[in-house]
Amino acid sequence: MTRQKRSAAAPSRRRAEVGSAAFVPPYPPSWFDRLRARLDRLPISPYVVYGIFGLVNFIVLTLVQWREGGYPAGDFRAFHPFFAFWVPFMLGLMHYLDGLAAHAFDTFRPALSATPEESRSLHYRLTTLPSRTASLIGGGLVLANTLLLLMDSLILRPVGRSSLLELGSQLFQVASTPLSEAVTGALVIGIWWISGTFLYHTVHQLRVISRIYSRHTRIRLLHLGPLYTFSRVTQRTTIGILTFFYVFYLTASGFRGQPVLLLLGGILFAMIAAVTFAWPLVGVHRLLVSEKDHLLDENTRRLEAGIADLHGRMDRRNLSRIKDLSAALASLDLERSALARIPTWPWDPGTLRGLVAALIVPIIIWAIQLGAGRLLP
Repeated sequence: MTRQKRSAAAPSRRRAEVGSAAFVPPYPPSWFDRLRARLDRLPISPYVVYGIFGLVNFIVLTLVQWREGGYPAGDFRAFHPFFAFWVPFMLGLMHYLDGLAAHAFDTFRPALSATPEESRSLHYRLTTLPSRTASLIGGGLVLANTLLLLMDSLILRPVGRSSLLELGSQLFQVASTPLSEAVTGALVIGIWWISGTFLYHTVHQLRVISRIYSRHTRIRLLHLGPLYTFSRVTQRTTIGILTFFYVFYLTASGFRGQPVLLLLGGILFAMIAAVTFAWPLVGVHRLLVSEKDHLLDENTRRLEAGIADLHGRMDRRNLSRIKDLSAALASLDLERSALARIPTWPWDPGTLRGLVAALIVPIIIWAIQLGAGRLLP
């Protein structure tokens, strides 16, 4: 009978396992996630493909400028490699961040408080964009920028000032011919589309990290290692954004005649970088502070009780076990000191040092170059 019951229960158990193993994604993947999946199946690194894509863009742009007289044959502008690699860089950065986030999620599992179904859903959301929203935001940014350019042209042209459309060849350092402007316009539209996707990718991924930290984290103050893992994702995202802006500023000499655009761009990128690093970590910081305060309160309660016991024994002249009580109070004091030293921000010192270096070192180099340029003839 026992064997029959076991054999009868086996199919139902297998069906339950299959049912639990089946995962239905909460939404279909975006165009970028489908592209990333195809590139990951190739026998070569996807970053090689992104590099080839950027190189092709640069070759086409350069050949067109040579043909149309944008600059002499054999020459090129420092901004154009950046311009040509803008889209591949953002594609590669999103690809890298998704892989880093997946690895971080696996490292975070010891601190994860979630059912298997919730865990799969969180992993999917962390590394996959919703198809419809990603397309709407990418297309929406293209449409919004197009309308802004048209409005700028309609407003400035009647008053005799040059609009951004008329300044396009100067800003992008290209020839003002139909072929040159068509190639440049195609690259710009691609940049708008991928920039919208990248911004949405950043916001979406950081929101999921914030959700994991605030809703699905098992807090253990003496085991903080897993909690640090997502700070590396936010750090690398921030460094990627800062690197992009620094290279743009160094190479985009055509935009230096538009200080308002550069100032607004710098403020925007600085705000995005700061929010990118800190925002997802605020939720778990609050949880760590709350848990730390709770343990410190427990320690204080025991310490107060021990001190009261010590005073009572001294008043009663009962000092028979005073050494044990003194040792207990010393242990509580050591515990309090150890708890006070536990950090409540979920990053290790190396992560923060790397971010500060990425922020400050280029500024120092730029300041040195500026000072040397003014002092030297």
